[in-house]
Amino acid sequence: MASMMDSVNAVYAKWDRAPNGNSFSPSKQQYSADNVLANGKNAWKSKFKQLPPQPERRKTAKSATRRARSAVQPPVSSIVGAFKASPSVKPPYNSWARPLTGQCCSCMPISRDTFVYNAVTEMPDITNVLRLPELSCRHSKILSAFCNVTYTYRHTVRFGYPNITESVLRSPRSQLAVERTVQELLDQQGLPLDENSKAYKKEKKKCEGKLKKLFHIMNAMMSIPLFKITGWFLNTVLGALLNSVQVHNSQLLVLKDATLCGKPVVYLPMHRSHLDYILLTYILWHYGIRAPYVAAGDNLNIFGFGRILRSLGGFFIRRRLDKEVGKKDHLYRAVLSEYLEELLRRGQSLEFFIEGGRSRSGKAYYPKAGLLSIIVDWVLASRNETDGILRLDALIVPVGISYEKIIDGDFTREQMGMAKKPESFWSTVKAIWKLFSTTYGNVRVDFCQPFSLKEYLTVNERSLLSRSVSGLSPVTVLGNPRLQDSMQDLSKATPSNDLLTRATSGNSIYGIDISKEDEKVVIDALARHILYNSMCATAIMSTNILAFDLLSNYRQGVSLPELISSITKLRETILTANRDVGFVGQTRNVIAHACKLLGSNLVAIERNGAPVSWQDIYDEEGGDQVKITPNLSLPHVLELSYYSSSVISVFQLKSLLACSICAASGVALLDSSTEDQFSSVSVTKDEVVEHAIYLANLFKYEFLFIAPCKDLETELSNSFESLISSELILSPEAEDTFNEEAQQWTSRIARKAIYGFHEEELQDHYVPDKQYKLNEAEKDQFRRLSVLLQPMIECYWVVSCKLHTLLDHDQTMAELTKQIHQDLMLRVEQGITNYGECVAQDMVKNALHSMCNMKVTECYDIASEKMISLTDAYNSEQSLNEINTRLGSYRPL
Repeated sequence: MASMMDSVNAVYAKWDRAPNGNSFSPSKQQYSADNVLANGKNAWKSKFKQLPPQPERRKTAKSATRRARSAVQPPVSSIVGAFKASPSVKPPYNSWARPLTGQCCSCMPISRDTFVYNAVTEMPDITNVLRLPELSCRHSKILSAFCNVTYTYRHTVRFGYPNITESVLRSPRSQLAVERTVQELLDQQGLPLDENSKAYKKEKKKCEGKLKKLFHIMNAMMSIPLFKITGWFLNTVLGALLNSVQVHNSQLLVLKDATLCGKPVVYLPMHRSHLDYILLTYILWHYGIRAPYVAAGDNLNIFGFGRILRSLGGFFIRRRLDKEVGKKDHLYRAVLSEYLEELLRRGQSLEFFIEGGRSRSGKAYYPKAGLLSIIVDWVLASRNETDGILRLDALIVPVGISYEKIIDGDFTREQMGMAKKPESFWSTVKAIWKLFSTTYGNVRVDFCQPFSLKEYLTVNERSLLSRSVSGLSPVTVLGNPRLQDSMQDLSKATPSNDLLTRATSGNSIYGIDISKEDEKVVIDALARHILYNSMCATAIMSTNILAFDLLSNYRQGVSLPELISSITKLRETILTANRDVGFVGQTRNVIAHACKLLGSNLVAIERNGAPVSWQDIYDEEGGDQVKITPNLSLPHVLELSYYSSSVISVFQLKSLLACSICAASGVALLDSSTEDQFSSVSVTKDEVVEHAIYLANLFKYEFLFIAPCKDLETELSNSFESLISSELILSPEAEDTFNEEAQQWTSRIARKAIYGFHEEELQDHYVPDKQYKLNEAEKDQFRRLSVLLQPMIECYWVVSCKLHTLLDHDQTMAELTKQIHQDLMLRVEQGITNYGECVAQDMVKNALHSMCNMKVTECYDIASEKMISLTDAYNSEQSLNEINTRLGSYRPL
């Protein structure tokens, strides 16, 4: 070792010696930039007898500025000195490098391996699209001053947007819808169907006029000049409202390459704000990708703004396809289906929100697959009857959108049971004026890896064929690699009468006209898969992680040092779970930024009992005395819950298991009076997983726990093992396990020798499950996981108790929802429950919907009212008490 160090020192001594043998001195100029250039020129002159040629430089308006800048040179040090002084590793909180999220699921291997970007770019992984690229304006100083205008002017859009009016109105589907409507009208009047009669011609003319009117109300009118104006406007306005609009540069490069294959692209983003419509189009325009046609609700077709949205690709559709309950509007269905299919045939891109409306709770809504079914129907219609091959295809792109601060909508008002205010011109003006009164932080948009709809349908066709043989569900077959056929060549498809085919109805919409139940199952699974991908790709913002930590861990408040430590660990846990975060920097600064955006209404900041500003968090000396407390009063806790919801998806499976352990143990583990019983609790894995499956089915409309191609029991078992590896659950001792297995083996051999039992009979011999215990040292972590689902458990338990009122008579859904909401509000006001989030209107509706899904209740329509009643299996006190008891076992008390 000594000889090695001597050699290293000798090398350094040689480097640190000047050519003349003197010690190196920074004051000497042998290694300065000027001396290096002078020595180089002299060497060139001595060899070629002339000075080296100078490259010609074009004179520009910025030459004087460049010369002035070049006159000021930074101090030059030696190469060795610079090498020793420059850090080679940067702190992680200064790095913008992020993992590429949103990768295709393993059930679509071809898409996963096809749309991959392997090249290395000089651009950072995370890019702020509001930061315009540097422009070189050589001929005009005015253009240099107005870089925003210059960028918009030079950013050309070279995509064409066709006029499809005649194609839609004269299509066979539209004409068939006209004939059906005319026939129904004549039947209502008691007139025969005679094409030469005046009544027939009159009704047909009315229907054709209505068909044109419906089309023109729906149709988008792309305007390239308005694209440029809107691009300039958004560059200016979004820069004033937002700190940044973050996108993953690699994701956009993958998407841009995918759009060059000539297939139509369907963007399916999560819906959080009205800004989603424009933001996605703006990002695609910024990257030179074809802007999509965007499906918007007809409530946005208001004076002035509707025309702008229409010119930017928005086409307006009804919230309900049929105006009258029980009566199909054939004309509207035909126009909508033909309009979307014609755009797909022309290679245009589409965008719509698979959740339907904006999320009022911050969680992903259960998907509505109406428009998606039209796209699936279009692909299935291209099947060749001879070989069964699908000729057409579309690329599906799930998109996740995260906001640090809610931009539009008073969601807490609606969650408190108040009616939604309809959009109008003046309400829109007020909303826009309100936008400029505050800042909204950062926005993150993540584009998932595109996948082929053709591949997805082919995989599910084969799984359905396997189901007909094995008796398994398509989800189970799809989640088992041994039951999947090879998907290396999508063009090889086995013709069969059992393959998915296009719905026989020419104007079918999912859930209303469906030719096969199998197709409905596949479309529903596709919708859930898309939404699950979007949810997993959604980045966690600073306000999300702060609200989550306060509501799950520190509902009574926390000191700043403890909060910093907790959020630092929480961020590491989120990144370990393959989820990304939308913020960088030191944790103290992240907390201060989040408190600023949340405001004093949601988060109280105190020092020694006196309220202080969020700016005091930056003070490293006095900031340690700061205490941060969430506002748990209504309706503020609902807004905090909105921000917190996106983080719950990271821990949802573990939270299911934690609540299931509480139920399986029979001990109220969240109650402080049972602390001495914590370490004595023992449970088996099978009973815990059984409880967790029940809860997952109960909360079907609250969360998407797994991708549809995965098996829930397997994923829960894996999560249970992760709890063991993290030592939250303690497994039996190794030697005890060995002794138990040895005893079982010895007992089996003895029984076989004495009684002559066959091995198959011995398999039925009862072997007790392993008993797992809770780790006393991880008590706090276990309770944090258990608390996450308690607001939902409280709400669902109250709903199950309220179902007893249906024993006397049926009720309207609206009246029952109102009564349940009043009971929940009373429990919160009286302090019976500690979770004010349970009063959320969406949660009550999801609970009632879940009861219908579990066949506890059933719904039916009378006139325009939706009624709810108990099913025959649960129309008794005893059966309802069983539900109440089971749900009550998951509660803390």
